Parts: sequence; structure tokens; C-alpha cells
Amino acid sequence: MNAQTNALLSQIVSICNRFKIPYMPMESNVTDCSTLPFTCSYMKIFYFQNTQLGHKDLHFYLDKETDYKLIAVRIVKPTTKMFEMMEKLGQFYGMSYKKIEKDPLEYDHYFIYF
Repeated sequence: MNAQTNALLSQIVSICNRFKIPYMPMESNVTDCSTLPFTCSYMKIFYFQNTQLGHKDLHFYLDKETDYKLIAVRIVKPTTKMFEMMEKLGQFYGMSYKKIEKDPLEYDHYFIYF
């Protein structure tokens, strides 16, 4: 797995374990990208029960062909505080991002591009 992708996923798991935040990870191949504004081939999802981390679920979109390089993250129901921190730091969990866009198909979902 790409070093940056691995570091980001490891950090989220570490935070959840440290603060005893329950989560359910899932992963799968992506066969149809027609509803996404980009092309990807693999997805990892972290489901959370609440917004204790400043958001609900996280969907990581990866490219298998380039050692699972991170393309984008869909963040579900981010809090205002989470957005403020991301804008001030220009980072998402310590990783610099290119831009944030609202998901046109889902309410309160945003794409973070890397």
C-alpha cells in the first residue's frame, strides 16, 4: 500500500483505538464509478456511530494500479469545527489535500481530493 495512504489509515485507526471510538471498517473493489466525479478501483470505508471525530463515515477511494494511492475521501456529515480546522491547517488528519467539493448527489457529504 502507498506510504501516504497507509499512514492516513493507520492514524485514523490509532485515534479510534486510543479514544475507544467504535468503528466498522469495510473494503471492496469498485466496479462502477459512474456516480463518482473521478475514477477509482478500490474503496475502504470506516463507519462511525456518531460525530465524535468531527464527522460520520469516511469513504477512501484508492487506485489499485498505483499501489493503492489515495484519490479522494468522502466525508459524511462533517461538523463546522472539523471544516474550520481543515481550512486553517490545509490538512485532513495530517495529510495535505488539494481541494474540497460538496457531493452533488448526497446531502451533507463532501469529497476531499488528494
